[in-house]
Amino acid sequence: MTGEKPHVLMVDDDDEFRMIVRDWINHRYDFSELPSGEGLLEEMAEVQPDVVIMDVRMPGPSGFKLCQAMRADARFHSVPVLFLTASKDDVDFVRSLRVGGTAFLAKPVDRKDLLYKLKELLLTPV
Repeated sequence: MTGEKPHVLMVDDDDEFRMIVRDWINHRYDFSELPSGEGLLEEMAEVQPDVVIMDVRMPGPSGFKLCQAMRADARFHSVPVLFLTASKDDVDFVRSLRVGGTAFLAKPVDRKDLLYKLKELLLTPV
């Protein structure tokens, strides 16, 4: 953690959903966001997130491909990745684990569940 509060970086192409999540967690976490995976590794180098929240399906690289790129980069291989997605497919859940995801929540996600999962990820080393 670089600041007083843990830093969460969210990558999701849904502007409204990013705003909702920001409102839910802003009181406990520093928050930054990207509308796509473009520049993800550069943004991570700049903000040094403690957790990344990522959508699976986005224009451009999927969340799975982005997570693989993170895991291939020694600077970020241990940053927890929480996949938040509208997909409730078991195949996506298994794939999220295979590419290095740490946790998976299906949308619509509840505020309480998201806060609990973030707390859990910050307490548990990858």
